[in-house]
Amino acid sequence: MQTTPKKAAPLPKVTKKKTSAFEKTPLKPSTKKSRQEMLIEELADAEKKATASKPSPKIIFIDLVDL
Repeated sequence: MQTTPKKAAPLPKVTKKKTSAFEKTPLKPSTKKSRQEMLIEELADAEKKATASKPSPKIIFIDLVDL
């Protein structure tokens, strides 16, 4: 005996509230910096991390007299 497939109940339509980029990133109330200053600091931190992770070229001089 074959059963007929039941229709799934229609999902309720969810209307997304449009949030701006400013609302998505919460600002810290303690620091009174402009958004541009905060972004500049974030870029500076990212650059510091990027340069810190790179191995610095090391030149090793071997004195052949000691060998």
